[in-house]
Amino acid sequence: MKVLLRIQDLYFLDSKPAWWQDPRYLRSVLQALDQTGLWRPFGYYGPEGSKRRKIDSLEGLVKASTVFKEKTYSLVTQDVETPAAQLDLDLKPGALTVRLGFQPAFLKDHRENLVSQLVDLVVRLKDAWGPRVVIGPLVNV
Repeated sequence: MKVLLRIQDLYFLDSKPAWWQDPRYLRSVLQALDQTGLWRPFGYYGPEGSKRRKIDSLEGLVKASTVFKEKTYSLVTQDVETPAAQLDLDLKPGALTVRLGFQPAFLKDHRENLVSQLVDLVVRLKDAWGPRVVIGPLVNV
């Protein structure tokens, strides 16, 4: 069994098109992951199809993100082809698509609270931005 959270999309209503150049936005997403206990497994990141870099810290990744381009960036547990957990952040003008997937290797140790953590993550993202973010039209686990 594989578990996937998909948020399509987070629309940042008060942002410029290249919203990721302002660290507040991605920081709020990563902090919500951290607050729910879902940040811990991620150790590498990179644009889709490129070599991955080691994540030194949440703040280090936020700082690096200010020079990201309009594309999909993946955060993974290990620098391997099939990581146990993967977070895809699809950066688009004014919006972000989030896909957070967990493979059976991850689930065997984290299954008990995972669904409630995913629900908590969505609530925290909404609470962080209030009326300045629109979530949807699709959010599903």
